[in-house]
Amino acid sequence: MIKNKNTRRFNLLWWIAIMEGSTLLLLIGIAVPLKYLANTPELVHLLGPIHGAIFILYLWSFLNVSVQENWNMRQIIMGCSAAFIPFGGFIVSKLVRNNFKEEGVRL
Repeated sequence: MIKNKNTRRFNLLWWIAIMEGSTLLLLIGIAVPLKYLANTPELVHLLGPIHGAIFILYLWSFLNVSVQENWNMRQIIMGCSAAFIPFGGFIVSKLVRNNFKEEGVRL
């Protein structure tokens, strides 16, 4: 799967995927319930834009890596779709890490 052994690009994707997954879980697991159950929308106002920026960074980073690595359309669609589901960012980060381990490269 890994054609160009540019670890910096993959390491960036790994970190951004972790951050994207974390901010999504914080947003839907803590901030949104607090907004509706405790009538405190402040955390949504704080985390929403942060997650949005990280989401855009994730898509940019993922598409950058996919173009450089000549990934097929199925891989691209699955990676982009992962950003929309809880734990998706963690799944992508694990796949990136596992692919490097298979190639004998350490991130």
